[in-house]
Amino acid sequence: MRFLSEPDFERDWRVLYGRVFSGREVDERPFRDDTWTMALLGGGLRLTAEDFLGIEALARVHGDHECLVLDPEWNFEDQAASVLPLRHSAWDSAAVGSPLGHVGLRIVPPSGMWAVAIDVEGVAVLAAASLDAFFAAAGGADAVLSRYAADESTVGFGPKGVAFRRRLREMVGAPAA
Repeated sequence: MRFLSEPDFERDWRVLYGRVFSGREVDERPFRDDTWTMALLGGGLRLTAEDFLGIEALARVHGDHECLVLDPEWNFEDQAASVLPLRHSAWDSAAVGSPLGHVGLRIVPPSGMWAVAIDVEGVAVLAAASLDAFFAAAGGADAVLSRYAADESTVGFGPKGVAFRRRLREMVGAPAA
């Protein structure tokens, strides 16, 4: 994990970040491209091995080997942005060994062809023009939703609650719980 200063982020990643993310909240379609397909993932940065295999497959399709992980609020000034290799162990380490595991995050690779928005509640929304490679490697759309559903009870105990979970499912076209 390589932390970035705010000037490094502005110089190297700001334009790409602005092209991908809308500035809206996780449950309000946080991606600029309204045509992107979305999937719900539980656990925030601590994704299941199966879901991470899917992200790796999606990354390979687009030639990505690393990604920007950013706290858009810059809550921890010297550790708000990081470049992580696309390895499950690196994401797990960031989740437990840095402030990045405890805040809402935005993740984007250099290709800008897919992205992840993570809410402080721990839910992750993956989006791309096509999630075919992701679903194929992650066991299928039903399996991904099933893993999210198993983790869903831990999402929304804060101020957002049940309405937050309902909006997330509606946003990605998933059936009601």
